Amino acid sequence: MRPVVTVLAAGTLALAAVPGPAHAANGRLVINGTEHLSPSGCYTDTGSSPMRVLNDMDHPAVIHESVNCAGAVDMVIQPGEYRVTDQGKSVFVEVPEEEDPEEAEEPESGGAG
Repeated sequence: MRPVVTVLAAGTLALAAVPGPAHAANGRLVINGTEHLSPSGCYTDTGSSPMRVLNDMDHPAVIHESVNCAGAVDMVIQPGEYRVTDQGKSVFVEVPEEEDPEEAEEPESGGAG
């Protein structure tokens, strides 16, 4: 019976070492006609001005005035909005990681009871 326990324990450790899926927004981001499904991170526009952005996602999109999502923020496009900008050069989509339910448990109280 001991080999089965060893194999199960090894399998559990292997599963714990596998990284979780990357977090991405649900929906699509369209920049100058180029569609990005389930976007996450920075998208630099290589086209000419103006930049046309459709936010068909469940998260805001942040337009930056420089490439690689650097520099000043030109505007924030909320879910469902379409905007045109002459200053925008890149779009950033940040999707916060979901909180781990085990880490969100309330701490044990130290009081007597």
